[in-house]
Amino acid sequence: MAAMTGPGADGTGARQGSSHLTASTDLDATPNQLPLAAVLDASLQRRKAAAVSSVALDGAMRDFTLVLSEGAGGGCRWAVGETQGRRGSMEDAHVVCLDTDGDGSGRTALFAVFDGHSGGEVSTYCARHIVEVLQAAPSYAAGDMPKALKEAFLELDRRMQDPHSRPELAAYRQMAKADKRSSQQAAADRDKHGRDEPDVRNGDQQHGSAGEQEEQERELEVPAPRGEVLPPSKHAVKRYGMVDESGRYVGPGAGSTAAVAVVRGNQLAVAHAGDSRVVLCENGVAQALTQDHKPDIPAERDRIYQAGLFVMQQPGGVARVGGSLAMSRAMGDVKFKAPELPPDQQAVTAAPDTTQVRLGGQAAAPGDPAAANHPRLLVVACDGLWDVMDRQQVCNFLELQLSSHGGDLRAAVRGLVHEALRHDSAASAPATDNVTVLLVQLP
Repeated sequence: MAAMTGPGADGTGARQGSSHLTASTDLDATPNQLPLAAVLDASLQRRKAAAVSSVALDGAMRDFTLVLSEGAGGGCRWAVGETQGRRGSMEDAHVVCLDTDGDGSGRTALFAVFDGHSGGEVSTYCARHIVEVLQAAPSYAAGDMPKALKEAFLELDRRMQDPHSRPELAAYRQMAKADKRSSQQAAADRDKHGRDEPDVRNGDQQHGSAGEQEEQERELEVPAPRGEVLPPSKHAVKRYGMVDESGRYVGPGAGSTAAVAVVRGNQLAVAHAGDSRVVLCENGVAQALTQDHKPDIPAERDRIYQAGLFVMQQPGGVARVGGSLAMSRAMGDVKFKAPELPPDQQAVTAAPDTTQVRLGGQAAAPGDPAAANHPRLLVVACDGLWDVMDRQQVCNFLELQLSSHGGDLRAAVRGLVHEALRHDSAASAPATDNVTVLLVQLP
């Protein structure tokens, strides 16, 4: 729903561009096209670009607008690729903050992906507030990052259930609806004009003059800039979210996964809720730092039943909480949470699993020829990627892309997202979900 680059995220200067299964074109660095670091309203201009695509309702691959950004700082290089893909709306959000301490030291960096469902407002809210909430967590100053991340997850979830957050969440939902209408209108306009897009999978070449091609690219890649997030009407706020029997607001009906990685020195701390994943690639080996929270996992299923709900699974289908939600932990989703239960006992809890890894000793040393072939990579991505490629496939693909493009992270991310959109194998069909991939090259 919203992309954020937090304080210091631009580092050496981020570039943004977009692609539709061909080489992307950098946008000019004008205020109405590129987001300002740490300014949510401006960053939504980039999200607007991701929401404009002409994807046929039957899923035919015509064009997918891919929004790319990159930067460096604190010894890290990063790149993000995100696309609405075949979905009718974009509900993912991501955060890159290379100065999470907020003191200019660049000692702590945060990388996060939030994958929304039933709306994008919860993922947007989490992206907007994760850094400030983490900084305020009691265990953050004490240096216990896994515990601080858990405190931050639960505080974000609690805040969204507070009536004071209702207007902000309602505004994000209102904005998402406007983006969806704009996306649908843009697709309809292109269809009305009968503009045929080249099939790059079959090697078709674009025809027409350079001016015509340039205008076509501009239409695809640089939509009209959006303004600030408008406050919702009182009526929209009153209608937003879930209410109890007395009509009191209790929280959002929408929800989101959360996958957050924090690097401080040689320590990597990870927290996650849901099925977005964090993978560490060292020496060509992909290490899973998260495990999907699915309702059919015994410990998850037991908690769900103890909370008074049930797990339903149709033959050949996926297990779902209450017959609807395909994950057992998430931010928001208040309809699956009972006010009388503590957070970690909810059927669908926001309490994350956490882990901490000491970096060093496994990756090739700088100057070693193996370092160029096997860079230390951190991948944070939503299930739109992991549904079609496993972690070792992703690691192998990224290393090949980096080797082919002189270590260009942006090119590697572009190629990976394109691969997810068109990946077709005996194990999986191409991605039908939003796809967001955040790639970090660690020291």
